Amino acid sequence: MYGTKRGVTDLNMEVKQGEVFGFIGPNGAGKSTTIRMIMQLLYPNSGKLKVLGTELDREKPELRRRIGYLPSEIVFYPQMSGKQALELTARAHGLKLANTPAMEYAERLQWDPEQRVKSYSLGNRKKLGIILSLLHRPELLILDEPTSGLDPLVQRELFSLLSELNAQVGMTIFFLDPRPVRSGKTLRPCGLYQGRAASPRIRFGGAGQGSEP
Repeated sequence: MYGTKRGVTDLNMEVKQGEVFGFIGPNGAGKSTTIRMIMQLLYPNSGKLKVLGTELDREKPELRRRIGYLPSEIVFYPQMSGKQALELTARAHGLKLANTPAMEYAERLQWDPEQRVKSYSLGNRKKLGIILSLLHRPELLILDEPTSGLDPLVQRELFSLLSELNAQVGMTIFFLDPRPVRSGKTLRPCGLYQGRAASPRIRFGGAGQGSEP
C-alpha cells in the first residue's frame, strides 16, 4: 500500500528455476514494487511471497546473497574507479575480485574498469551495474531495464552472456525489459497493468507444460 493506493493487487505467478522470464507493463503498473518485495525492500500487506524456496515473512539477508539485482537507476561513489567499485562489492560478498568472473565480463561488454565512475556515460554505468549483479554468480538474476544506454552490439553480447549462464549453470533470469534471449530457451512473459496481472492467475510450468489461465 502507498497511502490509500494499492501498488500490486491479486498478483499470482510462479517462475520456475532456470527460466528466462519477462515481466512487462507500462510505467506505474507495479513492476518495481514487485521487485522491491522480492528484494525485501518492501513487504506485502497480505498474501505470501516465496523466493528460491524461502518464504519472505521477515528479514533474510542470507537470501539476498543468492540474488543478483540490477536496478533501473544506478548510483555509485563518483570518485571511485569502476574497478574499486567491483572490489568493494566483491568484499561485501566475502570474495576476492580476482576469483570472480568480473573482468571477463568487463572485456565482453567492452567496459573500462580503470575510469572513475563520475566520467561514465549512462551505458558504462549500466555495464558496471550488470557486472556487479553477476559478480557473485547468483542463482537468481533480476534485471530492471538492462539494455537502456547500451549500443546494439553490446546488447547482443549481453544476451549471449546471459544465455550462456542460463544454459550452463541454470541461472534464473527475471527481466523487466524482456527481449528474446538468443538461445534455445523461450522468454516467458507476464503482463502487469495497474498493479494486476493481465490474467488474474498466471503460472508458468517447466518444459512440456503450459500456463494456467
